[in-house]
Amino acid sequence: MIKKSCKLKYLSLLLLVIFLFLSSCSQTHKYIAAPITLTIAHLNDTHSHLESDRDIEALKFDSVDTKVFLGGCPRLKTALNKIKSEANHFMLLHAGDAVQGTLYFTLFNGDADIECLNLLGIDAMALGNHEFDKGTTFVAKFIDKISFPIIAANIDFTQIPSIAKKVQPYMIKNYSSERVAIIGLTTEKTAEISNPGADIKFNDVRSSTAKTIEDLKKEGINKIIVVSHIGYDEDKKLGETISGIDIIVGGHSHTLLGDAASFGLLGMKPEGRYPTVVKAPDGKDVLIVQAWRWGGMIGLIEVDFDEMGDIKGYSKNPVLILGPTFIQDNKEIPQNSDKYERILEIIKSSAIANIYEEDRALKNILQPYKKKLDELMNSVIAKAKDNLIVGLNSGPGPLIADSMAWMTGAQIALLNRGGVRRDIYRGDISVGTVMEVLPFSNTLFLIEFSGSDIKAALEEGIDFQLSYNFSNPLYPYVSGMTYAVNKSSPKGERVVDIKVKNSQAVYEPLNMRQSYKLVTNSYIASKGGDGYASLRDFSGYKYDTGLLDFEVFIEYLKHLKVIFDPKDDRITIRTQIGLNSNFRAPHWCPK
Repeated sequence: MIKKSCKLKYLSLLLLVIFLFLSSCSQTHKYIAAPITLTIAHLNDTHSHLESDRDIEALKFDSVDTKVFLGGCPRLKTALNKIKSEANHFMLLHAGDAVQGTLYFTLFNGDADIECLNLLGIDAMALGNHEFDKGTTFVAKFIDKISFPIIAANIDFTQIPSIAKKVQPYMIKNYSSERVAIIGLTTEKTAEISNPGADIKFNDVRSSTAKTIEDLKKEGINKIIVVSHIGYDEDKKLGETISGIDIIVGGHSHTLLGDAASFGLLGMKPEGRYPTVVKAPDGKDVLIVQAWRWGGMIGLIEVDFDEMGDIKGYSKNPVLILGPTFIQDNKEIPQNSDKYERILEIIKSSAIANIYEEDRALKNILQPYKKKLDELMNSVIAKAKDNLIVGLNSGPGPLIADSMAWMTGAQIALLNRGGVRRDIYRGDISVGTVMEVLPFSNTLFLIEFSGSDIKAALEEGIDFQLSYNFSNPLYPYVSGMTYAVNKSSPKGERVVDIKVKNSQAVYEPLNMRQSYKLVTNSYIASKGGDGYASLRDFSGYKYDTGLLDFEVFIEYLKHLKVIFDPKDDRITIRTQIGLNSNFRAPHWCPK
């Protein structure tokens, strides 16, 4: 009787263990019940570019330079509505730097950005470094007013409880029985390149990611997306060193990814494939995507997961968001013309661009902001006590170079002479005046350059100018540095006596082996304009701050309040009799 009772107890215990095991399996099975296809649309580095008629970009159609209107929130809204209507399981992600870059941010302190972002249907966003440009007060306001989750796995907000309670390291998005995790990351360099304050800590990206993935796996989640603001190269390193990531949706580096042949039809050159695929330490593929910048493109990828959460396939392409207007030779192409029809053919054959109308409701919401912005163009920001006439060491150029160094903290600023398009006359200076002085909307790039690299760059830039117009070359403006030019010397030996201002504001000879932080504009750093191929091709640290040159100059003028024509001789022209020369740059100078 006792033996029978023991057998029953053992049998009951065995049945209980089996039941618990099956229940556990059933619970795990809940999260890997079936394959799933996700459609992921993504944006990054929109930088307050809220309306497309202020974002003119030059593309090429049949090798002809053509100005087009890209992006803008109303047009993005139309495109996203269409994409979402065609997808079963959809998410929209933003990889940071939503603000800072146009007068919309300068004038409205993020209010216009927030209103537009809230209407796009974003599911989650990582914080970019520019979200911290105005310190914790703006960050708190931004997070409080945004209607979607802000995620940050490597940012420690514990010293600011009002922010900490609203920001999580990741979010979970449910699709029927499947759960997808989205982790947020922000560049560790934010403390150096922005203004977050001492109370916010930026932890190591890789260790923060590894810990978060470990926590997610404990929850049984096997589909993990990282939305990051660390840059394309860092995204690749992250994917190659941390297992468990399926997709990295990136930002920060403004990287154009896609098929070279397709983009080539529009005169564009991507930096890599879309998606870029790297191998994680566990041997699995990690898909890396990014969507250029300023909302001119929507990234779009459709990913097939199997029941174990592994990627089995992917498709889709990024999409350039075009308006219906095209301009060649400063003339709008009529929509009923053969030339216009040819452009439409090229767009269709590229398969990576579409024309979208603007969403009327969002356009109406943006209209009051636009009206105030237009009024801002006439507002006075500073006064000029002298006429600032464009010249070798005179005019707005030296002050613009100063503003570039002032805003970024760079030791040296380099500005192409042709980027300064007009004089500033004695009296009131308006925003509109600044826009005429700097009309190209170049962003500022920070580059860590050795002294020998700086010397070589100056040599190639000045050689370009001398080959273009030997009698009247447009020598580049500088800040934090002085140099002299011997026009008659051999190529590569014309720039002499280069000196750099040290931390005590004393000029000392350029150290060829020392590393310097240099700031220049995107025309030079990205396009190699005016002969600066070495800056364009530089493979070391080169960062697009997203700051617009004219906006930085506006802030600098507001800071100074009153300006005078510069008098210091930063550039010296050596002649046989040892005299310096100065001249006024013609207004037909190249960009």
